[in-house]
Amino acid sequence: IAKQEDSHHLLVLLSDGMHGSGPPPSAVLPQMGASLKKDFPKLRLSVVVVGVTRNSDTSMGMLLKETLETVPLDLQPIYFADSPQQMTETLQHMNLGLASLQGSLVSVSLDHGRFIRLVGEDGDATAEVLANNHEQVLLCQGEAPKTLKVDGVAYDCQALPSLDGDLVIKALEKQFDAARVRRVAAGTESTRPAVKQLGEWIAILEAASEKTGTKLELAKASPKMRLAQHRALKTAVSGFRSLRNQLAELDAYAANDSASQAAFLTGATRKYGAKALRRAAAHGEVDPEERRKELIAEVQALQPRLRSALKADLLEKAQLLPEEVQMKLRKDLAGSDDAALQRACEKMAASMGCRK
Repeated sequence: IAKQEDSHHLLVLLSDGMHGSGPPPSAVLPQMGASLKKDFPKLRLSVVVVGVTRNSDTSMGMLLKETLETVPLDLQPIYFADSPQQMTETLQHMNLGLASLQGSLVSVSLDHGRFIRLVGEDGDATAEVLANNHEQVLLCQGEAPKTLKVDGVAYDCQALPSLDGDLVIKALEKQFDAARVRRVAAGTESTRPAVKQLGEWIAILEAASEKTGTKLELAKASPKMRLAQHRALKTAVSGFRSLRNQLAELDAYAANDSASQAAFLTGATRKYGAKALRRAAAHGEVDPEERRKELIAEVQALQPRLRSALKADLLEKAQLLPEEVQMKLRKDLAGSDDAALQRACEKMAASMGCRK
């Protein structure tokens, strides 16, 4: 390892939990990890865990990741087979995940500040990132960095003109992934600081999002642009609610058997997509009625903004019509009982007056 310290090493743990001997992993792994990182400070090591049947020890696998891994990969925390008969399918799934990884491993460092691996704890001076043509999100503590070094080459950092909800959610979802691994590896108390800090951050971001809002501007916007605006608005309305739901799940989770822990870890990586929701509902982890209420609340929150945007769009389109057509349209709408239409007529008349 000393001669290949800069190489990227991959450790695969495959265990059915049987035929173990010696001291418990909880007593050995933390010391082993500390010694390994001390002796090889530049070690690049990723850990992939495969559990077989309920006899396997998911918590031990996560403890191995926690103590030894220095390069987290965008893979499931664990690949779990309920029975030996499912091993082929599980290993194929793991191979597909490994084959999908692309890019080169680079070392990223800041001019000041530290990278946060798990909120509530001291950060790291450097971070190992599998760089590819996709967007990368890193969470830092301290003042906003002015420069960022990638493999020793400095690059200037530029602040975004406004809060990017998508980037923030991606950064916090990585924190939730790390917190779930820590929760299974070391128990509830080990994630208390992370739960507290994440809850405070989400509250601040919800308040900021509500204050700034997201305005739909449909006039002169192409279908693609309209879809992008709708997605941004949906993220602002529902994205932070999803994070809060994950926070509540992380805080309340109490199962200790390996199969349930594996489902907790892998279900979270679906980012609450349809497959994860169906699977959780099948195990009684999601109340369908509560989920229905959440969806209705999301639609109701979008409705006022969408209605005002559509009216503004209609008014923009009407102002492009010939003047005689506008007069006829104004006359046709004048008898409506809808107060909003009456105001639209007044605005149309005012714009026509300006044109004259």
